[in-house]
Amino acid sequence: MVIASIVLGFLSVMLAIVLPLVLGRQTNKAIKTEDERAKQLMERGKKETQELINKIHQDTQQRTEQSKRETQQLTTETQQLMERGKKETQELINKIHQDTQQRTEQSKRETQQLITEMQTETRELITEMQTETRELISETTKYIGALISGEGEKTKEMIRELIHR
Repeated sequence: MVIASIVLGFLSVMLAIVLPLVLGRQTNKAIKTEDERAKQLMERGKKETQELINKIHQDTQQRTEQSKRETQQLTTETQQLMERGKKETQELINKIHQDTQQRTEQSKRETQQLITEMQTETRELITEMQTETRELISETTKYIGALISGEGEKTKEMIRELIHR
């Protein structure tokens, strides 16, 4: 029993010395494994985060370029519409100007025709009135002549009075 006690004591001492060393190594190994695993996870997370950032940056650049192209296209279309509108407006202005000139010319011709007709009618009226006036003067002269030859001196005096008035 003594030997068993010595063996047990020796084993106890050995266990007391070896067990902490073995457990310490296994703990260090486990800690080192966990540290490496944590580093790998952090590296993987960092890599995935960088890839995600790069993808977002690339998507943003593509969207920015697409927006620029669309903006340029819309700007070009807007300029074309403005040019077409300007051209159509100018054509309308020219058409209205031509119509106005044609109507003005037509009005001038019609006015000139009316003036010519009125002048013709006025001349005809003047000629007619001159003819009527001559006829009245002629009739008046004949009447006065008849009075003069019929009434003689009395009529001459009346005519003289009328002329002097």
